[in-house]
Amino acid sequence: MIRTRNSDVAARNAFFTRTTADITGVTTYISITANNIAMFKDGDTFLLCDLIGKIYPLVVSADVASGDTRINIDSYDFGTDQVLAGALISFDAIDMFQEYQRKTKGTVGGLAVTSTQIGPLHSDGNIDGVDTTYIKILPRDFMPNDHKFNKGIAFDDTATTGVKVYDADTELWAFVQIPYGKEATDCEVYGNNTKVVDVFELSINASGIGTALATGAVGTPFAITTPIESNSTNYLGIRVTTTGTSQRIYGGKIVLTNI
Repeated sequence: MIRTRNSDVAARNAFFTRTTADITGVTTYISITANNIAMFKDGDTFLLCDLIGKIYPLVVSADVASGDTRINIDSYDFGTDQVLAGALISFDAIDMFQEYQRKTKGTVGGLAVTSTQIGPLHSDGNIDGVDTTYIKILPRDFMPNDHKFNKGIAFDDTATTGVKVYDADTELWAFVQIPYGKEATDCEVYGNNTKVVDVFELSINASGIGTALATGAVGTPFAITTPIESNSTNYLGIRVTTTGTSQRIYGGKIVLTNI
């Protein structure tokens, strides 16, 4: 509870409505006169200003519709104070500053806002539900080259699982898109072997694979010496030089950073 004059409150805050019933003790709602404006949202803070100059900061626990005659609040104990009907319901200027100037609480377009997050978007660049620092290479992303065009590949689901080639001369390729604003910096392919892995930069509008921009081995992460930045036409080609039908590739990962 804060003590001040109603005139001071009037000078600093906009009024929403007035109470219609006396308040004392512990309560979870405030009875009000409906003013036909849906102004308060769950989590907002407002000020209850009684007739003798006391101010009580209260937190809304449910959205207030335009025709509502009560504001549901987080439980508040008024103790022995008695707030008479006719008390003012006022916006909390500090709360409004946080919501509309600092934008550290409330909602924007229905998305919850905190000091570090708007909905699924985090200030550190992460997005809920989206991998922003790496791309997984899944078994489905691999395909065989044309060294043995009549020999396929498959996902072996027996004792040693993973992508399996059916001819020792078959090599595996995986193709990965680099997200906008990102660059690929590292690669790792996982499997039950240590076969050679090469990373190439390819284009959707041109032929050729060029020279490998990075080379490593299955099971060991390795850097792409000159990170490959995303553009409108490029993508990554990852070649695994398998040499036997007992070799399995489990998957892989491309590490990303912001350009």
